[in-house]
Parts: sequence; C-alpha cells; structure tokens
Amino acid sequence: MDLTKKDYRNGFQYLYGEFCSIHNCPILYRVNVHVHMGVLDFCGDGLKRSDWKPLLKALSMDRCLHFVAIRSKASPRPTTPAIKGKNCIR
Repeated sequence: MDLTKKDYRNGFQYLYGEFCSIHNCPILYRVNVHVHMGVLDFCGDGLKRSDWKPLLKALSMDRCLHFVAIRSKASPRPTTPAIKGKNCIR
C-alpha cells in the first residue's frame, strides 16, 4: 500500500478504512465512535484476532488522535486458595 503524506493527514478513520478494505475486515462501529473528536476509546474484549491488524496499523500511522484508550471489562481471574488439609507438609 502506497500512502502519500496527504493520506496520513486524513487521520485514523481514513487509514482504518483503507486497512480494513485491504485485509477484508468490516469497519467496526464501536472503534470509530468518537474519532471525529480526536479520541479513540473502545472496549477491546469483543474484537477478533483479525480485527486487530488493521486497527494497529492505522494507529501506528495516525498523527491526529489526541487520546487512545483500549478498555477491558473482563475481571481478573481469581487466585486459587491454598489447600490446607491433614496431608499438608509444613
């Protein structure tokens, strides 16, 4: 893909759309919600592995975003409690 300097200035939405079309991925609405305000803020839990490639390429080339936040709603895994019993070595 040959992008000119003008293409870089078009911002994240343009770059993301171009990379999605190259990789045959749909443009995800939740990724582009607030981009017009210079903010990229979305939950990355539902993204498939194939969705990340155009997203990361567009982020690496973008020069217009002021704030990027990729959130997760997944809770941390609980730790396994120590097993204490009669056969426990002290």
